[in-house]
Amino acid sequence: MTTVRPAWAEQNDEMRDYYDSYWGIPLYGDQQLFELFSLEVFQAGLSWNGVWQKRAAFRRAFANFQIGRVAAMDHDDFLRLMSNRSIIRNRRKIMATIHNAQVVQKIKMQRGTSFTEYCWDLVNNVPQPSPVALGEDLPSKTALSTRVSQQLRQDGFSGVGPVTAMSFLCAAGMISVRHQENEKKC
Repeated sequence: MTTVRPAWAEQNDEMRDYYDSYWGIPLYGDQQLFELFSLEVFQAGLSWNGVWQKRAAFRRAFANFQIGRVAAMDHDDFLRLMSNRSIIRNRRKIMATIHNAQVVQKIKMQRGTSFTEYCWDLVNNVPQPSPVALGEDLPSKTALSTRVSQQLRQDGFSGVGPVTAMSFLCAAGMISVRHQENEKKC
């Protein structure tokens, strides 16, 4: 059986693998969700293909996205990251990633909840229905992604507007998008 992929997933082998193995499949696990969340922050305004191809470099640079290790990064780590040519060297996005790891730890301490529980609670613990009919392009943002973005910002996260929130929700399978044959990357 041939897999029918949207055009964005046919760019190269990495995008085909991303679509087949990751995108839109419900994701659980604090470290995995934090990695995806962080990569989505880095993707803002850029090509997902470019970010995904740098995934291994991001993992090396950000301690495999171990939340405690990223949260403990200091000014020297920041300078090291800013000089790392294998990742996207955007000051605000690097700072947001470190800051967001600290927010995850704060939420865990204050609420006694995991990052996985926190994320899935944003969508009432079930993948939300697709905002479009089969074959239609996904919008860049929705009322849900706007609400989620507002909640994330209220809880202290940075770098996550409605478009980034939409992309994260789709990629992590929190919005049911896998049934569509002609979807477009959020």
